[in-house]
Amino acid sequence: MIRAIHIEDEPGIVELLSNMLNLYYPNKIEILGNASTLDEATNLIDDLKPDLIFCDIQLEDGNAFQIFEKIKYLSFEIIFLTAFDEFAFKAIKYGACDYILKPINPDDLVTALNKVSNRIKTKQNSEATNQILKYLKANKELKRISLPVTDGIIFEKTDDIMYLEADGNYTHLTMCDGKKIVTIKQLKDMEDAFSPVIFFRVHNSWIVNLNFIKKYFKGINSYLEMIDGKTIPISIRRKSKFLEIWNE
Repeated sequence: MIRAIHIEDEPGIVELLSNMLNLYYPNKIEILGNASTLDEATNLIDDLKPDLIFCDIQLEDGNAFQIFEKIKYLSFEIIFLTAFDEFAFKAIKYGACDYILKPINPDDLVTALNKVSNRIKTKQNSEATNQILKYLKANKELKRISLPVTDGIIFEKTDDIMYLEADGNYTHLTMCDGKKIVTIKQLKDMEDAFSPVIFFRVHNSWIVNLNFIKKYFKGINSYLEMIDGKTIPISIRRKSKFLEIWNE
């Protein structure tokens, strides 16, 4: 039996999930308790030490990610039940957890539960929390980056960078508005400045912002098409990790 708690401030959703678990996943999940605030959730997790947490992201008194900064117990799986933006989906997929869009679809619920159940059985669930903590750290980092250029320093929002290309001792950046910047820093020296949740090095010469990918083309010579039409190769040794992000 998987021991779980539910973090949700909408009573109707709490009741709905309980009913759906009984109907579609009977005798496999035990809901130990429910929390509707950040403090309640923090105490519940540390006191009950669940195997699994069902969690809405936006609670009435704050963002649920704040909970994971406070808790001491860190060995559990997470399934987010939420309507959150695409960026969060990518962050969650990058980690070892799952999400279900509201209204809850029974098939999505069972699929997510089968996935986390397997990870719990194979003792992989601590990795889920570690990835969430990495996500939190990345989102606390400075959202702007300094780019040394030949006549000074340019400051840009990291989220506005669409992709970066190595060019010897220089790096070419393409921004989401089409602007081009050439910085006098090598790509390898810039990589650590970017969140691995958002940016992925698909090739020795390329780093891409995952939010600006339009299409992935599979095959021996796989490549990406960005939203501006630019095509970028994916190296063979980086392809499997790239596909893991998208659960492909």
